[in-house]
Amino acid sequence: MRVNMPVTGVERVMKEGEEIISTTDLRGVMTQVNRAFVEISGFTEDELIGAPQNIVRHPDMPPAAFKDLWDTIQAGKPWVGLVKNRCKNGDHYWVEAHVTPIFQSGQITGYLSVRRRPSRDDIAAAETLYRNLREGKVKHLHPTGIRAWLQHASIKTRLLGTLAFLMAMLLAIGGMGLYSLNQTGHAVAELDHLVVAQRLVNRVRGTVADNRAQVLLALQHDPASPFVKLHDHGIETHLKAIAESREKIDQTFNDLDKLALPDDLRQKLAAIAGARKAFAEQGLAPALQALQGGRYSEAGPIALSKINPLYKDVDGTTRAFLETLQADGEALKRDSDNRYQRMIVIALTLLVLALAGALFSGVVLLRVIGRPLGRAVDVFRGISEGHYDNAVRIDHRDEIGRVLESLESMQTKLGYDVIEAKRVADANLRVRIALDNVSSNVMMADPNRNIIYMNKAVEKLFHGVEADIRKQLPAFDAGKLMGMNIDGFHKNPSHQAQLLSTFTSTYRSTVNIGGRTMTVVANPVINDKGERLGAVVEWADRTVEVAVEQAVSDLVSAAAAGD
Repeated sequence: MRVNMPVTGVERVMKEGEEIISTTDLRGVMTQVNRAFVEISGFTEDELIGAPQNIVRHPDMPPAAFKDLWDTIQAGKPWVGLVKNRCKNGDHYWVEAHVTPIFQSGQITGYLSVRRRPSRDDIAAAETLYRNLREGKVKHLHPTGIRAWLQHASIKTRLLGTLAFLMAMLLAIGGMGLYSLNQTGHAVAELDHLVVAQRLVNRVRGTVADNRAQVLLALQHDPASPFVKLHDHGIETHLKAIAESREKIDQTFNDLDKLALPDDLRQKLAAIAGARKAFAEQGLAPALQALQGGRYSEAGPIALSKINPLYKDVDGTTRAFLETLQADGEALKRDSDNRYQRMIVIALTLLVLALAGALFSGVVLLRVIGRPLGRAVDVFRGISEGHYDNAVRIDHRDEIGRVLESLESMQTKLGYDVIEAKRVADANLRVRIALDNVSSNVMMADPNRNIIYMNKAVEKLFHGVEADIRKQLPAFDAGKLMGMNIDGFHKNPSHQAQLLSTFTSTYRSTVNIGGRTMTVVANPVINDKGERLGAVVEWADRTVEVAVEQAVSDLVSAAAAGD
């Protein structure tokens, strides 16, 4: 990196409202500077033109700042920042530099720099930042990492992120709802199984009790029993009922096995099956054999010693099953209630998060869109009022940021164009004032040969010869020449028009109008692009000179003839 030395530590302060302007080519070589640049830098214009821009670089400026500048402008974006420049004698001056690419036909052809006077607060902040960069306390000129990503994320990314967040919240809420419905469905199915199991176990319990009752009723058919005459049917009725009950109980157990029951109920159900089996095999079967054989005296003791105790076992196991079933049902209800409460809390939490996220995203989008656009409107208003030094604050590198970058470039270029137009206008004014006061008779015509300028001398000339010209051109009016087409001075306007539209060098001619002999010297006006802007015409009245020349010629001829 170029190091310009020595430095004096003496600061020069730009004048209020002063602007330092320069243009460079793509390599940073200066191609144009204004007077303010020459005056404050101490270099002559010849020393600056053709020299690299870094001829005024101060050694206090960190390389990172210039790297950021070149990376930005070479990417086609404007760069704004504070720069400490060095004067030729070692003094320094601070500028707020606005650097923008110059585009022609969509291609960058150079760079334009407009520098203004910064505030003391901005200078102090820049000195601190640049010192920290030089000392390594700060690694980067701009934020990096997640902060940089958040700052420069595009509006498209932000909108898609907001949409994705809201969709995730909706999916989460919908998923929780579907999960809750699914769990509720399982709970209902489980509860249904419990209800069915309760009904079936009660059937087992009732059927076993009926078997016991049928045995006791069958004992009343003992011929020795005083109740035998009270029955209008035989013992077969009770034996048949017991046989049918056995099938009914077996089918009931088959139905119970098909139910999806928890393990604790399965264990209780196994206990019921075991008690029922013991009741059937150890109590009911021997009693039935005795009854079928008419051994009532044997069946009675079996009923008392076997059937009744075994029935109590069946009754006890079924009661334990039903109590456990009831406890499981209550637990299922509590789980359902708790799950419902959790779902409500989770759904409300997700809803609040969705609303908060939407609100946050809305506020952020308003800030990254609304505020910058509001500032852009203010800048446009300032430009419309003729101010080209409006602060364009570019906080983000999103779509709005690119609009603001373009606005910064446009404002810098417009400001330069206005200053350049004023410089050219001042130069033209000086030329016009000089032309107004020279003794030569000068007028200018546009490409269509309409008179657009006349100096005082040519106006005086045509006013003096107006009467003579009217002899040939009755409509001639010296007071109305501005805007008139110069073809009116010639007898063959088409020839003159063709000549003035094509000539590329000085053209001389003599015109005789109303007895006046006028010489015309015309030069084309062509700009640096080769475009014809018009012509400048110098008039001279040689009427007296021609008369004198003719008199001398006549005198010489007479003398030669001997007169």
